[in-house]
Amino acid sequence: VIELNKIIESKNINIDYITLSHIFETKCKEGLKPRGVELLKNARGLTQIKIVALGGILPQNVGEISGYCDDFAVMSTLFKSSDVKETIEDYNKNWNKL
Repeated sequence: VIELNKIIESKNINIDYITLSHIFETKCKEGLKPRGVELLKNARGLTQIKIVALGGILPQNVGEISGYCDDFAVMSTLFKSSDVKETIEDYNKNWNKL
């Protein structure tokens, strides 16, 4: 994030958000250690750019990241869901920013 900030400033690039991944264990990155909530906590103190968390985010753990990122992204949970509307509602119930 520090290097990203340097590049943005030196090149005068306008960035709306950055995506940090993978936060929790996920089958998409099987065998790779997740970066954890600490990545989000540390990044929050290093940049004013909006942070989007990605990777292993489930309805039951989304609340753990809500204080350290501006938003989150999911893929597998929705792709595998038999009721996408209900799955999104589960995320929303646990996302403390709503």
